[in-house]
Amino acid sequence: MAFWNADHVFREGGDPFFREIQTVYYEIGEGKSVDNNEWPRPGELQEQRCEIEKSGLFEVVHVRHFDWERIYHVDEYIKLLETFSGHILMEEWKRDKLFHEIRIRLNSRPEKSVRRHWGAVLHVALRKD
Repeated sequence: MAFWNADHVFREGGDPFFREIQTVYYEIGEGKSVDNNEWPRPGELQEQRCEIEKSGLFEVVHVRHFDWERIYHVDEYIKLLETFSGHILMEEWKRDKLFHEIRIRLNSRPEKSVRRHWGAVLHVALRKD
């Protein structure tokens, strides 16, 4: 069995946009305050080794963290957010307000983009026979 999960990670010196936009998420009731956020760093995403082995069906043979960066222009970033279940399930007025704020803030930047850091954890396990 092999599976991976990816999430947003926040490296030191990363794009300040994410801390800044968090205030909008918090205002619309869809996020934590900036001070109460976990802000996972590269290499710190939770591993699921214990859950896999607790099943008694698999032995974990490999766990590896991957980290990368991607630059999204305004419309690309909005399209990305539209694929996230939390954004899909948001009330329409909240999503509209959030996306409007994102567009204003990113379009005010010279490069009209955001630099997002991703982290992923790959788990590989063998079935016990």
